[in-house]
Amino acid sequence: MSKDEKNLKGLFGCFAAGVTVVTTLGPDGAARGMTVSSFSAVSLEPPIVLYCLGDHAVNFDAFAAATHFAVNILKDDQASISNRFADPSQPDWPDLPYRGLAGGSPILDGTLGALDCKQISAQRFGDHLVVLGEVIDTQGPEPGAPLIYHRGLYIS
Repeated sequence: MSKDEKNLKGLFGCFAAGVTVVTTLGPDGAARGMTVSSFSAVSLEPPIVLYCLGDHAVNFDAFAAATHFAVNILKDDQASISNRFADPSQPDWPDLPYRGLAGGSPILDGTLGALDCKQISAQRFGDHLVVLGEVIDTQGPEPGAPLIYHRGLYIS
């Protein structure tokens, strides 16, 4: 990484972001998930959200081809879940309870809430795929504070 890239990454890290786990079902029907802090609400009418998927992501192909996905908004005490889904060497699902909503994507138990979405667009920009989804079902919001990521650390 060049000096300019390190500087830019440091500047991007100055923006505090909520932490989510985006989930889907792969072509084989297996649950897939990854930690995402590049998530945003786009529109209330119709309800549209977006997340950014790095082209280096372990489950890139499954997410890029998905027709549906869910955004699970983590609580401030769920850093271990964030770490699990951020680490490609860790198994995603063996002991995590989840269920599906209307679109069928896995909804993790115990989060602040979840958005079940139908993928409506995926466009490549630089080294990321920007994925937009229309919200078709929701869970929550539940009481609690969000997990926040800032300058490479979780903060509360």
